[in-house]
Amino acid sequence: VTNTYETIKFVRKFKSDSARVFSLGIGDHASRHLVQGIAQSGRGTAEFVEGNIDSAIYEAVERQMNVSQSPVLDDLRIDWGAHASGGEQAPY
Repeated sequence: VTNTYETIKFVRKFKSDSARVFSLGIGDHASRHLVQGIAQSGRGTAEFVEGNIDSAIYEAVERQMNVSQSPVLDDLRIDWGAHASGGEQAPY
């Protein structure tokens, strides 16, 4: 892919609240910027597999399938109200 920026922008433009885009980079020359950008723009995850080993590809796809079946939580807002300042932090 030579138009990385345009591809990521395309995914961002057509994303929806009901669908996520997951990306998989296979081989030593997969563009990390492209694969991660597509996943981030599509509210999905990115996986990378070095080489071309079928079992590694299968495992990466299986991990993505498991993630895809979990609900996504985004645009979360927390109103701390009166506790917004001067609160205590829990110890590590």
